[in-house]
Amino acid sequence: MTKLIKNSLGVKPDRKIYLPDVSKQTKKITHDIFSSKECLKLLQLTENNPWHKEENVFEHVSHVFANLQILITFGFVKSEELKKKYINYFGQSISNTHNFLRKDLFLISCSLHDIGKIKTLKTLENGTTISTGHELASVVIAKNLLRNVSFSKEEQGYIYYIIDRHDFFNLDFCNSKLTKNPFKDFTILKKIEPHYALELLLHIIADEYGAKITLKWRNYLLYKVIAEYPVFN
Repeated sequence: MTKLIKNSLGVKPDRKIYLPDVSKQTKKITHDIFSSKECLKLLQLTENNPWHKEENVFEHVSHVFANLQILITFGFVKSEELKKKYINYFGQSISNTHNFLRKDLFLISCSLHDIGKIKTLKTLENGTTISTGHELASVVIAKNLLRNVSFSKEEQGYIYYIIDRHDFFNLDFCNSKLTKNPFKDFTILKKIEPHYALELLLHIIADEYGAKITLKWRNYLLYKVIAEYPVFN
């Protein structure tokens, strides 16, 4: 666990942590998500596998949500020029409607990324839990929970894409194609995910904060790739 992420832990179900610049609209939407009957069902679920050691799913999502808010301040980036570019990137709108900034959509996506586990989580005979297909199940539930929010098609597409890809991107890139050469990995990364590489990388790092088996490569991606190269278009 990095010092960066360690600072954001300790979120309780009845108290969400928001950084000062998170919009009121996003606070309202994510508060409604965390208060929904679907999300509250996560309080009844516990995962036990190499990525989650007897971890409550609701608390996990709360931690990831807090972690991402810390990560998108980019305090780990030493270059002020690159840090400014990253902050500007998340401060942009992605559609002509200008309803939401990229960081708003990213946090909304995060709050919903594991909600599908209420449908898919299973415990094997040895006590290990699996949740195959939870990404797509999360998208289906997200569409229902967000049905009354005035997102543009581009904004909807962004949210559903991040939710759907948050674990598959891990498998496609991080677990199989790392070369440990920062520039090569940066180049491969942009080819695999030309549009949302930065978001998906940050999500993986925030999502697996407690997994010892991936700590080394998460630190590598954070400090050697994201902190050194502009991982966005």
